[in-house]
Formats: sequence, structure tokens, C-alpha cells
Amino acid sequence: LRRGCLFLDPANHLATGRRSEVYRAPLVASLAPSLDGDADEDARATRPPRRVSVVAKLARGDCRSHHLLRQEGRAYARLPSELCAEADTGERAVVPQFYGLYVPVDAQGRGMCGEHPDCDGYLNADCAVEWPSPILLMEECGVPIEVADMSPAQRSECWSLITRLHDANVAHGSPRAGNILVQPASPSTPPRYRVISLGRAEVLSARHGPPTRLAVHSFEKTRERDMQTGLMELRPWADD
Repeated sequence: LRRGCLFLDPANHLATGRRSEVYRAPLVASLAPSLDGDADEDARATRPPRRVSVVAKLARGDCRSHHLLRQEGRAYARLPSELCAEADTGERAVVPQFYGLYVPVDAQGRGMCGEHPDCDGYLNADCAVEWPSPILLMEECGVPIEVADMSPAQRSECWSLITRLHDANVAHGSPRAGNILVQPASPSTPPRYRVISLGRAEVLSARHGPPTRLAVHSFEKTRERDMQTGLMELRPWADD
């Protein structure tokens, strides 16, 4: 059984997006089975809970925001694992570690989130919802980049994250500077970049059979927008 307590506090608010609110949140969790492979129930029962800091993303109170948060959770879940973790070869991750999309439940354990039957999540942005937001949990990866303060090599490294997504059959959908985070450099490590906000992403996956022609077409159109937006935002060719 996995149990956790997530503490959301206005004092830990990180950012307000057009469709979301983002918090830095302490998470106290007891995890089973243990990471060290201990199968002893008594040992698991007495092991103290772990406390970590995560980023919690909640949708704003309208249908489109909720739709995009659910889409983002689905996109993270479908990503190839090599995009989410540092490789033994030294190649860096492209996106934050994803810790799940959690849906609130009522006293009977039934999910409290839904969809309006006559509401298109993309087109009806102003349709208010009466249920609480799911919570998307991910690794904390720093602050949005400031393109004007970056060297050509740093801008090129950020652009390489977008091309690595494309090579893995993932089109982001909105590769703007505000959707790329940087963990500032330290004396021992260079800056570390991550791409976030996958609510508009298109992921081609053969996990459940070959992609349909419609899925391929949607991916290609989204990838084309990525190229236009990303190149204009990041200017990886510029020498200034």
C-alpha cells in the first residue's frame, strides 16, 4: 500500500499559467515495495516515511484547463523512458521525472473529476467545472529560461531538447521559452535544462499497434509548429 501526504500552501506558490497553478510542495510518503527490494512486511511497516519536494500542477477552473492537464498526464505516461532520466552515457534527460496524475475521490473512493457531455475540452475554454482539479506531480527542475541572457551554446542546447523529442516521435506543441526550465549552474555542474508543459503534445507510440494516419498527420502538423515557434523563440543560430 502506498500512502502519501501532499502539502499545498499559498506560501509555496511558484507560478500562475494561463491554464494552471503551480506549487512547490512537500510530499511525505511511505512506499511499498521498498526501493531496496526488502520484501519483509514488518520492515516496511516500521520504515519511516520519506519527505521530498515535488512540483504540483493544478488546472484552473474551466473545462479546457482540466482537459489539458489530463492530456499532459497521458503524454508523460507515454514518453520513452530515456527522455525522463539521465542516461549512463551522460546524455541528459529532456523532461522532468513524472510522478503521476492524481484524481480526487469522494468518501466512497469514486473519482470526482469528469467531463461535460456537451463540452469540447479544446473549444469551450470558458465552461466552468464544479469538481476539484487533478494534481500532476513532477520533479522540480528550476525556473524558466531568459533567452536574452543565454549564450549561443546554451540556446542551442535548449533547441537540441526539442529535436530530441522529435527524434523520439514526440511533438511538444508549444516550445516557448517559458516552457523550458533551467537549474542554475553550480561550481561542479553546468546548467541543466528541461522541457515542461506537455498538454498539447502529440506522442506517436506503437505500444498498442501502429499509429493511425490521423495520428501521424496530427503529429507532423504539431512538429511543424514546434519548428516555427522553437526556432523563433530560441534563435539557436544567432551569435549575439
